[in-house]
Amino acid sequence: DWGRLRSTLQLRNQMLRTMFVDVRARTAIAIAAKDPDAQRRWLGRAERDLRGLYEEGTPLAKACAARVAAGISQLKGHRAECQEQLKVAAASFDDLHMKMHAAAARRCLGQMLGGSTGNSLVDQSTQVLRGENVKNLSAWNRMWIAGFPL
Repeated sequence: DWGRLRSTLQLRNQMLRTMFVDVRARTAIAIAAKDPDAQRRWLGRAERDLRGLYEEGTPLAKACAARVAAGISQLKGHRAECQEQLKVAAASFDDLHMKMHAAAARRCLGQMLGGSTGNSLVDQSTQVLRGENVKNLSAWNRMWIAGFPL
């Protein structure tokens, strides 16, 4: 529960706060994707967390916000916005030297785009993830980029 987490003072650390809010937002998106009856409620939670990530203003928060925004856009059926946010997420994670997170965003983008461009993105991300010994690429992506039926 968030109140107990707050009482530990962990949320006073900006990096930890960013990571916890990111996880909460991605969890809300994952639940919304699986439970259409509760989708509105959980997307609302994710959107509030998205605003919080934007307010943090750090490069990590920007990258996390882009992947959260992509998941929200995906569930709302806003393909163009989703694709744009995945591009931002991939580039932002690259800037942070977080290549596995960038690869997850590119893999989703590639699967959305299809064709030779999409296949190239999927192949590139697969090479990165396999190079880091990721065995189950779909599970990896579901964990880091919520809201996509991969």
